[in-house]
Amino acid sequence: MRTWQGINYRCNNPKYVGHTRYGGKGIIVEWKNFSEFKDDMYDSFLRHIKLHGKKDTTIDRADSSGNYSKENCRWATQKVQQNNRGNNRNLTINDKTKTLAQWTELFGISKSTVYRRVKLGWDIEKAIITPVQKQNIKKISQKP
Repeated sequence: MRTWQGINYRCNNPKYVGHTRYGGKGIIVEWKNFSEFKDDMYDSFLRHIKLHGKKDTTIDRADSSGNYSKENCRWATQKVQQNNRGNNRNLTINDKTKTLAQWTELFGISKSTVYRRVKLGWDIEKAIITPVQKQNIKKISQKP
């Protein structure tokens, strides 16, 4: 019920602080009532919470510029949802497109390292795929 109320609030309440990203840009809720929403989404909700838990189950629009509808909505983890945001920076490396967060996770490099490298003038792809070299820090021996 809270999810249903939340999507309606985002789309239909101009006083909602994020309304410009939802109803304000034309996104609508295609379900006419909670009963229709539940009929379409409840079984997949139960399957998702079995795998990921209720706390990490959120409603997500596969096409973030599309409406809330059975065809465009799915249950997703926070991580999946964050990678589906409309303001993500998508990068293509070797004909594969992923978000910056997905690439940094794949290559085991922190976003801060990538940002530092880009600030130093590195190409974004090189900044992501170049492994981090561990510094050879010599132990400073203490005098007795």
